[in-house]
Amino acid sequence: MTKKILVVEDDNSLSMLLRLIMKFQQEEWLLSSAANGLEALSQVEKFQPDLVLLDIMMPEMDGLEFARRVRADERWANMTIVVLSALSDPNTKRKAREIGVQEYWTKPISPDELQEGLQRVLGTDLPDVP
Repeated sequence: MTKKILVVEDDNSLSMLLRLIMKFQQEEWLLSSAANGLEALSQVEKFQPDLVLLDIMMPEMDGLEFARRVRADERWANMTIVVLSALSDPNTKRKAREIGVQEYWTKPISPDELQEGLQRVLGTDLPDVP
């Protein structure tokens, strides 16, 4: 089954790398990206992702505010949100969970860790990464 994944990351190189890794892991996934929370809100409306892979520290609107706004909209209440952030402090992780983020991953993340996490949250089997 085709899954739609929105990568929300202000570092364009990292966003592209994440999308390349995911496309390599599962060719039929549809991938999109946004550089900040405001852009991501627009993408959610248009793209209607199954999963949002979300950075926290971004310009315009940070990841936590994006998650709050998504969770406040009943249309997106069941959308899977996973944080991938350099922030690893317990307070930020607690806030993310309180908002409704399913998982919190820290940067840097290896392709294997990304694959395992995506399998877990999407419930899909992926090929082994060489």
